[in-house]
Amino acid sequence: MKKGLGIVLMILGIGVLLGGGWWYMNNKEDFLRPLVEAGERLGVVREKRHFEVVGFLPPWTIKKTELHPEVLDQLIFLGVGVKGNGNLIWDSDAQRLNDEDYLAMKEEMKKAGKKNILGLKLFNDAEIDQLMGSKAAQKRLIEQVEELVAEEDFDGVNVDFEYAGDHLGVLRDKFLGFLEDLVKADVGEISLDVYGNTIIKGEKGRWGEVAALLDYVIIMAYDFHRPGSDWAGPVAPIRSGPGERSVLDVLESAWELGIPKEKVIVALPLYGYEWKTYGEEFGAPVKRGWYALASYNRMKDFVADNEVEVQWDSLSMSPWISYKDQGIRKQIYYENFQSLSAKYRLVKESQLGGVGFWALGYEGENNEVWEELARQLK
Repeated sequence: MKKGLGIVLMILGIGVLLGGGWWYMNNKEDFLRPLVEAGERLGVVREKRHFEVVGFLPPWTIKKTELHPEVLDQLIFLGVGVKGNGNLIWDSDAQRLNDEDYLAMKEEMKKAGKKNILGLKLFNDAEIDQLMGSKAAQKRLIEQVEELVAEEDFDGVNVDFEYAGDHLGVLRDKFLGFLEDLVKADVGEISLDVYGNTIIKGEKGRWGEVAALLDYVIIMAYDFHRPGSDWAGPVAPIRSGPGERSVLDVLESAWELGIPKEKVIVALPLYGYEWKTYGEEFGAPVKRGWYALASYNRMKDFVADNEVEVQWDSLSMSPWISYKDQGIRKQIYYENFQSLSAKYRLVKESQLGGVGFWALGYEGENNEVWEELARQLK
């Protein structure tokens, strides 16, 4: 009985593979067209080069993360908080620097010849204003960071200051001065995390100055639709309809601002969102007050365990699901193997600096994320 079942499953497996190959060969041009267009629109000349792979590790996923140093070039611990007066915040998150699992990851990266990066985070507008308004506070911060980098043997620093307004607008001169002082310190490699919208609204001359100081500009190419959105939709659409932004819009803006392509890291989401909606059509209006995270790992199990139809939006190149849960209409927009593979191709076709992930651990034990990345970019 078991032998017969095995033969049946083998035949079905071969059928699925052949069917998938047939679909790909017959839809190859349509599937790859946005990626080819990206290279054409950005005026890219293809060359063989190194693509940097960056992984953000928040404290809460340390014990859930399976490290892949054979693919990963940078492990960013995000991180250690910053106060407006320039002092580092030694809360429970920062204390995870001494977590045994994290220390093992650092050692594994070091043995592989890869980089361990210290992430600095500050998400409060008033605190950022205070820090940028005081050279003494900036000096205090840089001294503490320099000391921590040396003590904990980090290879560089990642700055994640998320200002609700344009932190390279009103504060741009002061922020540029802060970066100049940070570069002069002995902290190793320096990267900066920025919203996609900050790039779209950026000024050409200013961004040229910022990029010249940095090793990498890490663009957070996600949350184009998020919990507070009025309509459900892809978290990281490669392209989008009228009136909406997309990953390609951000990359074109970065190109126009004069940011060298080799310094651009596109940070991708290993997650999506689930909403309650008023309809079943793509991009349906959202019922406010509820949402759920749809991690890569969760969605792999969800699709396998439930009788749901996974739909594909060819414009955004994203999967989505519309279903009923106890009579309540819900929609999920997320990332799967196919959508991430398309984004890897986008980075390669556009000859950018590399790719990043928020956040390590969200993929679970699904190694195909890393295997496909290695196949395309390594």
